[in-house]
Amino acid sequence: MALDQDGCGPFPEAGTPAGETRVDLTLPDVWGLDEAGLARWFPHLDGRWTDQTKALVQRFTASGLDLNWNWFETATDWQCTCCGRRKPEIVRLIEGGTLLAHLHVHHDHLREHLGGRLNERFGIPWAKNVPTAARNASDHMRALVLRFLDTMVCDGCNAAEGEAKKALGRDVHRHFSFTPSEISRFVRPRANALHEVDIETARAIWLDLRAGFEDRLAFVEVLVERLATGSFAVERNANSRPLVQPSALDDFLGRQFLKQSSVRELCSWRGRLWSDLSVRSLSRDGIGRSRRPQRLSRARTPTDVEYATFEEKPKRAWERTSSDWSCPGCGRGKRAILRLGGSGQWFGEIRIHEGVRLEGNAENLAYRRELYPEHLDAPVVSDRRQRFVCSDCGDVSSELRRARPDLGTPMLTLQDVRDCLGDIRDNEKTHIDLDRAAERAEGNFDLQRADWEFTVHRDISGDLWALRLRYGLAAKDELRAALTSFAHASGVAPDATPEALGWLLRQGKAFRNQTCGPD
Repeated sequence: MALDQDGCGPFPEAGTPAGETRVDLTLPDVWGLDEAGLARWFPHLDGRWTDQTKALVQRFTASGLDLNWNWFETATDWQCTCCGRRKPEIVRLIEGGTLLAHLHVHHDHLREHLGGRLNERFGIPWAKNVPTAARNASDHMRALVLRFLDTMVCDGCNAAEGEAKKALGRDVHRHFSFTPSEISRFVRPRANALHEVDIETARAIWLDLRAGFEDRLAFVEVLVERLATGSFAVERNANSRPLVQPSALDDFLGRQFLKQSSVRELCSWRGRLWSDLSVRSLSRDGIGRSRRPQRLSRARTPTDVEYATFEEKPKRAWERTSSDWSCPGCGRGKRAILRLGGSGQWFGEIRIHEGVRLEGNAENLAYRRELYPEHLDAPVVSDRRQRFVCSDCGDVSSELRRARPDLGTPMLTLQDVRDCLGDIRDNEKTHIDLDRAAERAEGNFDLQRADWEFTVHRDISGDLWALRLRYGLAAKDELRAALTSFAHASGVAPDATPEALGWLLRQGKAFRNQTCGPD
């Protein structure tokens, strides 16, 4: 298979063995495409480059565009399940004249309730403290208690559901979620504006559902206790079929990755595609702008002399970032994150945000599934990533830990941090929405567990590589037996192929040689 920018296949090739086909593929270079090229190659997506988006910005004479990932990932003719509006009716202007183009994935918060009860019963992360076979049960437990599956909804319907639950107050359970069909009953849609919400209809829906919802809560307790006794274990082994089946193409690419350079090139392109498209397609002009009426800021900006004096003080993280650094959470630069303290001294810190990278390589995913049958099918963490952030963004996690110690060390993505910040102004302390932060952390329980699974994988592969160095290459048979025995004793699938064990060894070498540090 040849990958190029010009040709198109398939083309027969003389000398191709019987039963094989040579295919030439033309792959788009996202960075080299103009907007017309992006529209031609990706007509099913809706970025800032589509004719519809550009026309909407012009129609509303917007000064900026805040277009999120979900909007980009859906077609221009997408229609909201709840309110029936299409994208031209969903966009709306927010403060500063920015056009907001947001869609959200609405999910059942019973998922967080189940995850929280598991953590309360077994510790954090709960999967670390239960028998191996029990770790596979949560997906099945979740399927038994959820009222609806994840559904993409518009920004207005997502906000209306939150407004309805807030208006109902303590009368409604904090992990209750209205289904999309129920939301459609109490929203009064308006074009290019937030919905009107019929609170009394929402209240009637909740009262009608309360008994059934409480029955589901009781069923969660039954499932958790049965998991504790070991009677709800789910066996999974090297030959088990995962709940999320890899496609035949993914499986083929994973197996051929090391054999064909063209497949490696295709996998490399595929791994870059969504990242490159997101940079070309998303627009976050609304970040850092309040969606509530602005108040007049009283904060004072440091003078040149004050800023120079502050920079003379030794501060490790501050010195490790460039002068033009800006916080990836709130978007403010170094000068803008300084605050004047009560003593008349300027204060400012740069901290480290701990995040993860998700595995997107087909070969790596195939080997992880083979080596660790008990691991979740998704998500799979490939590595950890540290980012420098300002103290306000760093406080989201630290304040949440103090307010909700039951969450342990909460897992929050940078997007979660952004969404939990209130008004963002230069040289002022930023308000943190701890309720939203707790909700996001509870929603990331699966990611938290995937992070623990990555720790297990990293430790096993690292110890395996250390064993390889101890034996050397002279005693190959003894080395092979020792490596295999150690891997199986560490929880690796006993039927794992030699190729998978070799990959695990290479992973250990890579982790041992890895230099870690924030970026």
